[in-house]
Amino acid sequence: HRAIDLQERSLALARSSGMEAPVGFALKSLATTYFRKGDHRKAKEYADEYLPIAKKSGLHVNIYPAVQLVYRIDSAAGDFESAFLHFQEYIRLKERTHSQELARTTASMRFHQELETKELLYEEEKQQQRLVLYSVVAGCALLLVLAGLIYRSYRIKQKANRDLEAKNTIISEQKKLVEEKHKEITDSISYAERIQRSFLPSKALLNARLGDYFVFFRPKDVVSGDFYWTTDLQNGDLLFVVADSTGHGVPGAIMSMLNIRSLNEAVENGGLTRPADILDSARVAVIRHLSNDGSTEGGKDGMDAAVITVNKDRSKLSYAGANNPAWIVRNGALIELAPDKMPVGRHDREKTPFSQKDMELVAGDMIYLFTDGYADQFGGGKGKKFMYKKLKELLISVSSHPAGQQRSALEQTLDDWKKGHEQVDDITVVGMRV
Repeated sequence: HRAIDLQERSLALARSSGMEAPVGFALKSLATTYFRKGDHRKAKEYADEYLPIAKKSGLHVNIYPAVQLVYRIDSAAGDFESAFLHFQEYIRLKERTHSQELARTTASMRFHQELETKELLYEEEKQQQRLVLYSVVAGCALLLVLAGLIYRSYRIKQKANRDLEAKNTIISEQKKLVEEKHKEITDSISYAERIQRSFLPSKALLNARLGDYFVFFRPKDVVSGDFYWTTDLQNGDLLFVVADSTGHGVPGAIMSMLNIRSLNEAVENGGLTRPADILDSARVAVIRHLSNDGSTEGGKDGMDAAVITVNKDRSKLSYAGANNPAWIVRNGALIELAPDKMPVGRHDREKTPFSQKDMELVAGDMIYLFTDGYADQFGGGKGKKFMYKKLKELLISVSSHPAGQQRSALEQTLDDWKKGHEQVDDITVVGMRV
């Protein structure tokens, strides 16, 4: 309490001085102290006041820790939406700082190398001139001149060795700095991956709800724009969604969590149970959340998605899709439920309601939901896309097998197909048996 009292007095004195720098320092100290004490409300109050002061300074040394402090406080307080917005800004600042430091380091190394080369060339030219002059003017002093040159060469070599050692020390320190920055970025992305995983259904939850099923989920990067999500609806039906958010990597992962939140709002707050209504509501929420992204168009990001509901006795399925279809394999034949050709987000047809398809299920039916990553993967002998036709044939051929074997077949086929080719997109395929 005494520390906080002293800091409060410092803040009051800083405010009375009218200078922003002391005020910002005092606000940061109070925000940090309350955060360590676990008083997230007070910490948030001082951090929010400190952040615009730090940004106004225009200095990364002020902005970077300020943004980091705010997203840590938001995360601890449970305000995940604000946390991820500040986390995205934090990652962007880290990457920018890293790039600037790397550019300065490279320029410094190049300058020292060029300077050393010029010095050596200059010394060699001087040596040659002395040799010519001494041989013509004082041939009798040749031995003495040679002795002097040998000694000087020895000194130059010693100096060059010292310079080389110093340069190696600088390079070693710079390499260590680059490795530390890389580790910070990698740790941040790994932290983002753990948070994203917390939004996806656990294996225990899926086991309890789906029975014979598989999830083949392979992000292009550590985090993913693809996601799968499930919940029980208020009428007792099971909802399952497989979606492809705009982008991949960290931006795609942040977008996926916004999309999950929008779906959850439709289900939890809106109490909706029809897939088409859920997509309509999620689209409105996504557009609303992105309307203040700073662009003139208000943001065109969102997701492609396949949404199904299955009733309690697993006898009826309802489907709605945004660019992504759903497939059902029954007795070796594939039934395709076609999507609406529009995304969940801003679009020319954003006022058009999503359509819904209902159908009776038969015991043994295999339901497949997926994103476009598998079909769009380049590979094979000619470096072409895998295509949906091959994916249909593959799923039909393995549909009678247990779900675990189906997943293994998908994984092995993809690995064989893309040998020598980079993965181009996040990949998700989910299968469940009725």
